[in-house]
Amino acid sequence: MTPQRGADRFRPSVLFLNNQGLASIGGGPTILRNLVHGLAQDFDITVLSYDPPAADIGGVRQVRIAPPPRFKSWRFHPLLRAKYLRDSIPLSEIAAADVVVALDPHFVRVLRAAKPRHLVYLSLSCVARQEWFSARDASEILFAVQYACLEHSVAKAADAVIVSSMTHGDELRRYSWLSSVKPTVLYPVFGPAQEGLRKESNQSVILLAAGRLTSVKNYGSIVAIASRLTDLDCKFVIAGDGGDLESLQDRVTSAGLGERIVFAGSTTDMRSRLASADIFVHPSYYESFGMAIFEAMCAGVPPVCSGTSVIGIRELLTRDTDSIFVDFDAPAEAADTLRGLIVDTERRKQIGIAARATAERILKYDYVAEFRKVLSVSGAI
Repeated sequence: MTPQRGADRFRPSVLFLNNQGLASIGGGPTILRNLVHGLAQDFDITVLSYDPPAADIGGVRQVRIAPPPRFKSWRFHPLLRAKYLRDSIPLSEIAAADVVVALDPHFVRVLRAAKPRHLVYLSLSCVARQEWFSARDASEILFAVQYACLEHSVAKAADAVIVSSMTHGDELRRYSWLSSVKPTVLYPVFGPAQEGLRKESNQSVILLAAGRLTSVKNYGSIVAIASRLTDLDCKFVIAGDGGDLESLQDRVTSAGLGERIVFAGSTTDMRSRLASADIFVHPSYYESFGMAIFEAMCAGVPPVCSGTSVIGIRELLTRDTDSIFVDFDAPAEAADTLRGLIVDTERRKQIGIAARATAERILKYDYVAEFRKVLSVSGAI
């Protein structure tokens, strides 16, 4: 490693590669922002992404590359995006870094061409597994295979592979053909737990869901569940944006649930959303960890997540104590469980208290400090 001289000491340089940058919202950008803030005091940091630079991040070099075009051969979009990045990113950016941290497998071809001194693959999810959940025909299955190839290549080339949970690691080994890889588990938990703000008791019970509106998140299941709870004073609020928004709105309208299911749009202020929520509902088919669930726990909002899907944070939870697990694809069963929570204020309170206590214990885990250890053990610093 060839360190660079900073103001008063030698400082190694770290290059982060991701499709989303510091200006975006979501799980990946949250991890990226916390790493950047935590490492900037000792490292020269560069973030390369499709995003324009975030205005509130001082001392960090942000490089924007143009997003890839719409490819005519859309069935091969993952491989074509990897080729586009290979042709668009100056190899000098990678050559100048002491450590390259890739958060997206699409960068594998440029990494293969530039051959960084040290490479860390920070997997945000097992993309191949996620695509399997979304696949509805042979073309989409082909996507999953391409992502398996990309993720396999970048993980095999890396000095260290980081995943968000043991569940995530198992999925990576299975679906990206990485049985010989032993990833390091770093749970992506950040910040102090927030004391939830209490609502007036005469208000409707709010069931909050939050995340990208895509098929893998399974928000369509909420329509069938909400239709079974119309006799109760409750409302579902879905915060987020994505490609499934219009189809979800159509389903809600067709079911006559426009006043029962509200689409709140994307938000950067989840704290205020959680402050008005009584129950957090997360029907997703796949989460490498489940940061939205953890945020709800921090706010003392009882989380209801899938007990039949791949959800990494479940390995840290105690069923029926700090969380509730249901099968969202069994709407009658799920609605009955939610009905019990809606009418039982005291049970909601107790689960919320237990959820917040679990979050406090998990927050003793220092993600940035553990990330530094990975860099040290792998020889990157």
